[in-house]
Amino acid sequence: MHDPREGVFLRIYNPIVKYFENPFLEEDAIYIPEEDVIFTVVNQCPSNWGEHGWPEIFWVYPEEVRLLASVALSVPEGLGTLGFAPKGEQLRLNITSEKITNWEVIQSVKKQAIQIARKTYGENLRYKLRGAKTSGEEFQQRLFQGIDTGDALLIRGLSCLLKSQHLMGVECQSFCEEAFMNVQIAREGALQIIRRRLQNSKGKSASYENAHEYIQKNFEFGDAFVAYLKKQHDQWVKAKHPESKWGIFWAPPLEAEDFFETYEALVTIYRHLITGEPGRETASL
Repeated sequence: MHDPREGVFLRIYNPIVKYFENPFLEEDAIYIPEEDVIFTVVNQCPSNWGEHGWPEIFWVYPEEVRLLASVALSVPEGLGTLGFAPKGEQLRLNITSEKITNWEVIQSVKKQAIQIARKTYGENLRYKLRGAKTSGEEFQQRLFQGIDTGDALLIRGLSCLLKSQHLMGVECQSFCEEAFMNVQIAREGALQIIRRRLQNSKGKSASYENAHEYIQKNFEFGDAFVAYLKKQHDQWVKAKHPESKWGIFWAPPLEAEDFFETYEALVTIYRHLITGEPGRETASL
């Protein structure tokens, strides 16, 4: 039986946030930002998602996570952030994956995207674009090639990282708690990836403490970095449990930096995990 999620799919984006102004075209995936519409097109293959690839509740699909993360993580820590607010539904396109990067095809798809966007958000729709200091298109390509859509742990971590920025950018006051929770899932996912790699390289189980030791040794200001990540774990416990050893709070005792600083720290970690970019010169896995 044909899987309805397989094929080439278009998704438009909500004009509620500002979008990175540079397009990104890769085999099987494109990101097109223009003032009259923001859209992505990806070639989806559910058979690559693993055995648990049919959730009823999800944000975007693995191929979309791969594409958006390649754009978002191209901005190094400390140079700002890039957010994405995808519309809930995709549109299946009657084209082959080989035509995704064909410019004439892109223009044809753009017309469809504009129609959907105007029907959804109004005839006078205009998107806001902005620049950002990135590590360049070549680094974006390294990120794209390094993200395996079949690696459920990596995709979950990146998905939560991206979603956290979406939640914080759309309605900071309304969804800051949810944004914080997503960024903390991304933090835990990054540590789990390090544990998995240490276990594979050493042939024995690795603990969270081992993962923290890796960061201490292989990232600039490693001791302070680990101290911060451990502090955020405590904040995570306070936020997700109505009552914990830290007490009872009618609202989690969070500060804005608990989100923003953790997000930027994770940009550094995920760039390292995906591309091998050193946390400092001695970094290696």
